[in-house]
Amino acid sequence: GHGRSSKPREGYSIERFARDTAALLDALETGPVHVAGISLGGMVAFQLAVDAPQRVKSMTVVNSGPEVPARTFKQRLPLYVRLFYIHTLGLRRMAGKIAKRLFPVPGQAELRRRFIERLAGNEKRCYVASLRAIFAGWGVAERLAEVRCPVLFITADQDYTPVELKRSYVDRLPNAGMVVIPDSRHALPMEKPREFNRALADFLTPLAARADGARSAQEAQ
Repeated sequence: GHGRSSKPREGYSIERFARDTAALLDALETGPVHVAGISLGGMVAFQLAVDAPQRVKSMTVVNSGPEVPARTFKQRLPLYVRLFYIHTLGLRRMAGKIAKRLFPVPGQAELRRRFIERLAGNEKRCYVASLRAIFAGWGVAERLAEVRCPVLFITADQDYTPVELKRSYVDRLPNAGMVVIPDSRHALPMEKPREFNRALADFLTPLAARADGARSAQEAQ
């Protein structure tokens, strides 16, 4: 439903997004991969890691988590607010409101412009379907013990959900850590690209070196 992908009328769910990702990896014949996802992408990464662990070498989760509780009105309120804005203002004007919250600094005008163009470029129907998929009571938090691969949470200190919540997920994962980027918000990779790239590189570089060492040892045998 996003970008140049197909835009089906129905079937939007985190589980389907994960199946689509697995199918793409199969078609590309990549073998297991390092998966990084922000927000919705982080949810898809968690679903992929529990459904197809053999496909995931490591997981980097950016401003996301393994569940979106939506049992109470308060928990579903963000969905209702977003739907209200979409239907009354349209995607572009709603994107403008979100952009001001994501990039509040005066010098971030270009980031706000780029964000508005990206979000407004989506098809309204597909955007709403994806939004509803997020708030459909999705969650794999009860399966965190199954995620055996290395996991890194890269977290903005001013994200929608508190740092303490993400830290609680880290504590429940067998092999996980977290980096908190100060003075940042939900669109962390756009807002703080240097800090984000450094955290990602610091996580992935040792994993790649370890894999290269294991490969060299096998070849030596």
